[in-house]
Amino acid sequence: MGKMVRKRMNKIEIFLKIFIILILFTGIQAVSMSAMAIEGDLKSKEAIRSLSSDVVVLNNSYIEIAVSQIGRFTIGTTGGDPATHQDDNKILLFGHPVPGTSFTTIRIDDSNFEYGSSGILVEPPIISDNSIVSKWRIKDIDVTQRLSPVKSSSGYEDTVRISYIVKNNGNRTQRVGTRIMMDTMLGNNDAAPFRIPGYGAVTKETQFNGSRIPPEWIAYDSLSNPAVTSRGILKVPERLAPDKFILMNWARIYGTKWNITTIPEENGDSSVGIWWYPDNLEAGQSRTYTTYYGIAYIQITPKVLTVGLNSRPSVHQGDTFTITSFIENTGDLKAENVKVMISLPSGLELVSGETQVRSIGNLKKHDSGQASWNVKAKSPGTLVYQVTAASTTTGIYQTIAYKQVNVIPGPIPPVPELSTALLISGGLMGLFGLSRLKRKTLIIENAIRQKIRFHFKP
Repeated sequence: MGKMVRKRMNKIEIFLKIFIILILFTGIQAVSMSAMAIEGDLKSKEAIRSLSSDVVVLNNSYIEIAVSQIGRFTIGTTGGDPATHQDDNKILLFGHPVPGTSFTTIRIDDSNFEYGSSGILVEPPIISDNSIVSKWRIKDIDVTQRLSPVKSSSGYEDTVRISYIVKNNGNRTQRVGTRIMMDTMLGNNDAAPFRIPGYGAVTKETQFNGSRIPPEWIAYDSLSNPAVTSRGILKVPERLAPDKFILMNWARIYGTKWNITTIPEENGDSSVGIWWYPDNLEAGQSRTYTTYYGIAYIQITPKVLTVGLNSRPSVHQGDTFTITSFIENTGDLKAENVKVMISLPSGLELVSGETQVRSIGNLKKHDSGQASWNVKAKSPGTLVYQVTAASTTTGIYQTIAYKQVNVIPGPIPPVPELSTALLISGGLMGLFGLSRLKRKTLIIENAIRQKIRFHFKP
């Protein structure tokens, strides 16, 4: 117990040091505002902020990225899932919007270098092409970090693409690899539990290698009644797949730059590590390492057979989309012959070849399974579908879960939304507003996280 307290205190001390530095740098500043036009791409949908000269922030209506001058980053929500207010302005990585406890290692010829703390700064973090971009040079290797909000399967820009581009500027082949460590925190839960689709809940340190690495992972503020959920994507076509993936205790991995071994204990203060093993990088050659982290849209119905439903919150009429159900046996009895059945309202229909009922099989205590259906949106409206999970085991009652999807009539062109840039430097703050206001209430907070946002939800 004493060790865990000391580990927790170490983390708090790190965060407080960063916080105090920002306070001393920012000071108490008078704020003046002026409105003017923004130069650049008017079609972009981000709101851009700089917090003092130390943290650069990029956000849109769903998600926010903050990057320090040494390249450490955090991620949080703004509006989050449009269907609920519960995940508005929530933390997805610890400390947001003050980075500090997540970092990336670049491994070159058996030596480890922390991005932002090793080598020479070539380009400090700037906003470029709807991304926060920075570059460091380590020996003969240029490393570019690019963090970009991108569209997920939801159709929204609610996910951050985290990329590192390494280029060998030397005259010989070097072996280069990368490790990304993210300190997960969902809402107020710094011990956020994980779930791997098709694998189940993960509460103890767990390692996946090679082909066993799952395509994605999910984190929650609570497994039984989540209000904030996030999703990491590990495998994407035409992207270099990682070689190792670990879910583990943050205090243990934070003290390392590369090697770490899992132990069969609870995660506690949770984090993830993603490795790409070193490989030859010839002179003049470049390589990109990419992972994704953002908002998940999973609705949980907690019972003995707990059901989680995941689907895009909005689709267009005529679209085909996927509904996935996750089923976990949270009871003490073995759930035999578990089956799930989907019931669709008028306006949604199963794609040809899909069956309404899927067999999961037997689920022992804490075992989980999943089933997916491809569905076509035929008619517009706010539609609610139903998934029922049932077992033949006496004493385990069926669970009925519901989730809604908004079907938008026909394809519609993108509409420019609020684009806001906020610059804070030496007491001067400039506010630039473009296009329609997506939110109605102007909030100005004079604190370490000085911010201006327009809030609107119908």
